[in-house]
Amino acid sequence: MKKYSIIANLKMYLSADQTVAFATEHFDALVKYAGHKSLAITIAPTLPVMRDLALIFKDTQLSWAAQDCSNHLAGAFTGQVSPLSLKEIGCSACIIGHSERRRFCGETSEDVATKAQLLLDCTLSPIICIGEDHEHMEQALATLHEQLNPVLQAIKNYQHKIKNIPVYIAYEPAWSIGTGKIAEGSYLESIFAWLKKETQALGAGFTWRFLYGGSVNAQTISVFKKIGAIEGFLIGKASSNFEEFEKILKSIMLES
Repeated sequence: MKKYSIIANLKMYLSADQTVAFATEHFDALVKYAGHKSLAITIAPTLPVMRDLALIFKDTQLSWAAQDCSNHLAGAFTGQVSPLSLKEIGCSACIIGHSERRRFCGETSEDVATKAQLLLDCTLSPIICIGEDHEHMEQALATLHEQLNPVLQAIKNYQHKIKNIPVYIAYEPAWSIGTGKIAEGSYLESIFAWLKKETQALGAGFTWRFLYGGSVNAQTISVFKKIGAIEGFLIGKASSNFEEFEKILKSIMLES
């Protein structure tokens, strides 16, 4: 049975108190789903509640991740958070390169590459987001190469340092995030075939996990599951509504 990695990117949909309420009110259900043989669930909340979640889900199979990190390990970088600090509070992974970070915060592919290195140095899994916007659909692979290649070059010598640490690549076409628009199966097949080829070129020693994100909900999940190369999902807004999130998890379980 395939085990799907589910990353719940809560973004800023819930306040700190609302996130704690979400975790405590649905604790039993979340722990139950996290223990299912077809699911590995990670919640990515805003930073202020990271330690709260660590305490709430202590000794369960549910893990937590950060939504971003600094591209510096320490120093005079006001407002930024070091990957080392994330490690110390119990994170297992961190999302980097999300299209919203690239668009609103000017994050570059070189920034993402540096963050990936620092995360791996701290034995944290990078969740590397890549994806083209609507204007670049015709040149999707060229756009993805421009975003991913700096990261792959930066971590190509890490295979002997990160045994059993998954490296996630989340393909999220920007034109699909929150729009309800989804790509055709043949389009996704070609994208994920390319991703596998690019990552395999780095040689053995890496544990890759390929995720899809972009308008993932209870209605679209069955379409995405037909793409054999997809090993999990980066879920945005739908993960902040437990009823919708639960429908997605149940759909994955039923079809696995």
